[in-house]
Parts: sequence; C-alpha cells; structure tokens
Amino acid sequence: KPVSETVQQLTDLKKGETIVLKKIFFHAGRHVVKEESLPELENLYNVLRDHPNMKIQVEGHVCCVKGASDALDEDTFEHALSENRAKYICNYLVNRGIDRKRLNYIGFGRTKPIIAEEKTEADGDINRRVEIRVLDI
Repeated sequence: KPVSETVQQLTDLKKGETIVLKKIFFHAGRHVVKEESLPELENLYNVLRDHPNMKIQVEGHVCCVKGASDALDEDTFEHALSENRAKYICNYLVNRGIDRKRLNYIGFGRTKPIIAEEKTEADGDINRRVEIRVLDI
C-alpha cells in the first residue's frame, strides 16, 4: 500500500515504498494529463533533479474495467491505458532532462485496486491512480 501522498515526501521513503500522485489527473479514456496536473509533474521533476541517484518506477492503475485487464486508451486504441499513462509521465520527466535509466514504468490495469468493489465514483477515483515506487535512493 502507498505510504505517502505528496511528491515532497518521496525522499522520506525507503526502497520499495510508494506514493500516490493525488494531483495527477488524466482526460477520461486518454493517457494525456490535464493541465492542472503540470505543477505536480514539475514537483516530481524537481525532486528527481535534486536527488540524482534516485531511481523510480511509475505505476499506472485504472478503475471501472469489467472483462478486461486494462482499459482502452482512446488515443492509441490499445487496451493499455494504465501503462500508457505511466509511460507519459516518464516521457515528461525525460523531456525535462531526467536520465531514462533512472525511470521504469508499468501498467497494472485493474489488477491492484485499493477498493475491490467500486460502488461510487469516489471509489473509482481512488483506484484510478499513478503511484511512484522508489527503486533506489
């Protein structure tokens, strides 16, 4: 389970621990972030820039999928929305100057929900998330 929720707390984590990026929002069915997410992505970039030995894995999760392991990405028409969202964040960081060797990404689709049975939109919002796992400090 994620142990922390703000990018600034990333440096307090041990290897293998994660944070949830609660201020990252994607357009529905797409892997592109909403503009309001850019400050949080910039915060993540700043932490990585200031800690050049840190390596992370970006982990994408989706909600509300029935009968498939991942959701459809309307931009690519692939059932890989969670992976494409994680990849988008990695590409953002690389484009800002973070070495690709410090970054991994993976999409878990709906295989690791926090709430097993979503009954409300709020439940879906909790499961629809991006986590950052510390691989090395």
